[in-house]
Amino acid sequence: MIKPSDNYFETEKQGPYSTSNIEWIEVNLIEERQQGKLVPVKQIDHTDTIVKWLEELAIPYLIVEAIIRVYLVEERL
Repeated sequence: MIKPSDNYFETEKQGPYSTSNIEWIEVNLIEERQQGKLVPVKQIDHTDTIVKWLEELAIPYLIVEAIIRVYLVEERL
């Protein structure tokens, strides 16, 4: 995800979206990394790192199962 300006967000395949139309962004906390056809998919949990960053930056969030919902509009919590 990128933020080309203060008023828009884009993903690799979609966008731009106006920030005024986005309440939250959902991020999968578990990364699945394929290492080859015969090796099982490796799952990497990024929960601790992401939560630490969000708390340091005082950004509101909610964890729902393995998804973290990062709120862009604080008054909608």
